[in-house]
Amino acid sequence: MESTNMQSLTAFQQAYPEGFKSITVDITGFCNAKCKYCPSGNDLSHKGEFMSLERYEQVLNKLLEYRFLTNSTSFHIYGIGEPLLHPQIDQVLQVTDQYRIKTNISTNASVAPKIGAQAAKAVARVLISMPGFSQASQDRIHGFSFETVKRNILRLREMLPSVPFDMTYHIYQFNLDEMDAARAFCQENQIRFAPNYAVLFDRNKCLDYVYNRLPYEEMKQMSKELFLQALEHQIESAPKGYCDFINRYLSVNADGDIRLCNNFTKSYEGNILCGSLFHDSADTILQKKSTHPFCPKCMEAGLTFAEGYDCKSFPNFYFSLLRENEYLRDHFVQDPAQIEEKLRFMHQVRFWEQEHFSHETLVPVLETIENGALTPEDIRDIVCGYARFKEDTYQRLCHILEEKEEHK
Repeated sequence: MESTNMQSLTAFQQAYPEGFKSITVDITGFCNAKCKYCPSGNDLSHKGEFMSLERYEQVLNKLLEYRFLTNSTSFHIYGIGEPLLHPQIDQVLQVTDQYRIKTNISTNASVAPKIGAQAAKAVARVLISMPGFSQASQDRIHGFSFETVKRNILRLREMLPSVPFDMTYHIYQFNLDEMDAARAFCQENQIRFAPNYAVLFDRNKCLDYVYNRLPYEEMKQMSKELFLQALEHQIESAPKGYCDFINRYLSVNADGDIRLCNNFTKSYEGNILCGSLFHDSADTILQKKSTHPFCPKCMEAGLTFAEGYDCKSFPNFYFSLLRENEYLRDHFVQDPAQIEEKLRFMHQVRFWEQEHFSHETLVPVLETIENGALTPEDIRDIVCGYARFKEDTYQRLCHILEEKEEHK
C-alpha cells in the first residue's frame, strides 16, 4: 500500500465521502497519570489546559462543515489527555449529544465526575486503562490509589449502566499474575476484559529504540518491564510506505490545532502540527498532513499502522485460551460432535489474520470449511465471536467464499 496525498478538501471528500475513520479531540490538554512509556506521562506542563465549551462547539462545527466527521466516523473526546479531568465534562457530553454525535471515552479512572442522563446519551463506549490489578502495579505506572480507581470504575458503571465498558489491561512483565483477578472483576461488573501488551507509545522514543540510541539505563529498565518482542513484532509486521494515520485519522489538540497523530510529547508537539482548524484552510491542513517530513521517518523505521495490522500486539496465549474456553462453555453441551473441527477452524482463522490474510494461510481455512461441513451460521458465529478483527475478517472471508461459489 502507498499513502495517497489528499492535498485538498475536494480530493479528500471524493476519496473518503464517509470522512475520517477516526477523530480524537483532546478536551483536556494533559494527563495526570505518570506512565513512563506514554508521551503524556509525567508531564504536567499543561496542567489546567481545557478546551472551553465554546471552542468545543467551534471544533465540532468545523469538523462537520468539512465533512471530516460523519456518522461513519469513530469519535473520541481524548487523544493523550484525560477527558474526565475536564471541569465541565457533563456539559461537554451534553453538547456532543445535542450534535447527535456519539463519543468514546478512555480514562485512567483516577476521578469519576458526575455524568447526568442527557450527557450519558452521548457516550458510546468507556475504555478503562489499567496498568495491572494491584497497588504495586499502580505505583509503578499510573501512580494512583488502586482502591480509589476500583471505586471510580464502579461509580462510572452506575452512572452509565447501558454503556459498554472495556478494561484495556496493559500487560507488563510484573503484572501477569494479576490478570485473572482483573478478569474476575470485569466479569462481576459487566466489563469486557481486553488485555494487550504495554508498548512504547512515544514515537521519538520508538525511533531511539529502533536505531539503538536509548541510554543504557533506560533500555535496561524497559527490558525489565515491557515485552519488547511485542514492539519488534509491530515493527516487523508494519506496512511499508503507508500509514493509516495520514489519510484516515485526525488528531485535534485542546487549542484546535491538528497533530500528525497522538504519539508525541507536548514539548515536541510544535514540530508535528499541521495547522489550525480556526486559522488555516482545510486545504492547508490536508496538504501539510499528507506531506509532513516526519512521516517517512516512521515508515522507514517500521512504526506505521494500517487496518488489519497489529496496532497493539495482543497476547496470543491468553486470547486463544479465553476464546476457546468461551466457545467450549457456550457450545459443547449443545454440539459436541463438531467441536474439534470448529476449534481447528477458529485457530486457522486467527492464524490467517496474524499472517495478514495471506493466500498460504487461507488454504487450510477453506479446506476446514469444506471438510468439516461448516454451515454459514457456523462460520459467522466463530469468526464474529472469536476472531480478532471480527467484522473485517468476516467480510473478507464472505467475499472469498462468494467468489469461490461463483467459479464452481
